[in-house]
Amino acid sequence: MRFFLLLFSFFMDYVLIRKFKMNIKTVSFCILLEVVSYLFFDDTSFYSFYLCFIIIGILKTIVKYKRHKSDVSSYKISNFIYSAGLSIFFSIVNIFIIESNNVLYHLFALYVVCSISALIVDTAASEMGQLFKVKTYNILNFKKVEQGYDGGISAFGTISSSLILLFFLLISTLYFDFQITEFICIYFSAFISNFIDSYVGATLQSNNIVNNEQTNLIAIFSSLVLFTLFNLIF
Repeated sequence: MRFFLLLFSFFMDYVLIRKFKMNIKTVSFCILLEVVSYLFFDDTSFYSFYLCFIIIGILKTIVKYKRHKSDVSSYKISNFIYSAGLSIFFSIVNIFIIESNNVLYHLFALYVVCSISALIVDTAASEMGQLFKVKTYNILNFKKVEQGYDGGISAFGTISSSLILLFFLLISTLYFDFQITEFICIYFSAFISNFIDSYVGATLQSNNIVNNEQTNLIAIFSSLVLFTLFNLIF
């Protein structure tokens, strides 16, 4: 299964170059990450990354052919570092953790899933929110704004992204040893982080204090903080 997914990812990389005109250096970085994850990451990290890659790839493809536009061609290596950097970090750390330390090993695996969940829900909300002409509102005052506005939210984007997140976590249960409380904590941590992303976008990003990549990093990091708090409470 792992080898099949690796081959499929290579095919997706080819599509990124031919159809989405993604930068060769960026695709090369993706290939490097795919090979490293195949060779060294445990099943939790490996399948999380590949499920994320497939889901986001499908979303980007749908938007491209529905709205005839895509931001994938402008992706740089820094986009992946900011978006997936935390999950990559915890995956690499887990390689060197002695597996006999089950508590720490399991916790870091959950951090990987949580950070990827935050990435998925943020991407899904953004892409689905622009897929159709739907009403978009400023998260600060709920006044109508244009689609794609930094800090804009829509009912359709929020609901559809929450369902996509649920789908990702349900599929993940086939491979990961989740407890029901861990499942719920990850779901709500990622879901809330999506609103944090919009809030940071409306306040800091709109005033050019941070850029979009840094906004994503803040939101993903906040999901880990929330998960840690929820996990301690419940």
